[in-house]
Amino acid sequence: MRGRGFLLSLAGSLIGFGIIGALIIQMGGIGIVNVINEIEVTDLAHPTMAQLTDFLERDKTELLNNGIIIWPPPEIGGVSAICVDFSVVLRANGMRAGWDFDFVVLNFEGGKGHALCRVRILLDNGDYDYVFVEPQNDDIIPSLNVGDSYGIGGENFKISYMGVVD
Repeated sequence: MRGRGFLLSLAGSLIGFGIIGALIIQMGGIGIVNVINEIEVTDLAHPTMAQLTDFLERDKTELLNNGIIIWPPPEIGGVSAICVDFSVVLRANGMRAGWDFDFVVLNFEGGKGHALCRVRILLDNGDYDYVFVEPQNDDIIPSLNVGDSYGIGGENFKISYMGVVD
């Protein structure tokens, strides 16, 4: 995550606290506003793993940097989406589909950080468990905790803090 991360984390936090009348994503100084319906947290469900996988196959959040959603693309002088942008968009898309997605900020030893999503899934036996979703490639990570290692761009970072906006 680059220097803009703190502002974007704040935007993600505000969305997490229920200020959802308008979703504002800050990308390189360009504000993109997408009006979405008010979503009551009590209306959100917990998907099964199959439902989550199906949702991720249909969701196109990972295309943010392909010039399909952000224009102009980075290759011709446009801006690049960063991890917080991907996480906020995936969370909003999940909530619009009726699923309870959380926004997660990871801080790593050495000062870097990253954002992703957490989803509480319904297991076959009726219990629940949490999985994490890397919104830039739809990878599902079964478990993450402080002290775990997390790989980004070929580097592994040790998680020193995990903040969750439910």
